[in-house]
Amino acid sequence: SVSYSDLYELLKAIIDNDKVKIIEFVDNIDKNGKEIGKFVEEMIIFLKDVVLYKNAPEARQHLSFIMRFC
Repeated sequence: SVSYSDLYELLKAIIDNDKVKIIEFVDNIDKNGKEIGKFVEEMIIFLKDVVLYKNAPEARQHLSFIMRFC
């Protein structure tokens, strides 16, 4: 699995349009033998949590693990 910290760094690289960092991240996922499908699933869950955190203040108490990234 990929940590939220790593997913946050990837999201930041995407926002910053840092193509080299994005490619290095995905290459690292592959080199470490992680399943791309599982990574995509974790990224989708992470993005859902970010959207909830940003748009649903009442949901923040259930997303305490993401609060340090937003």
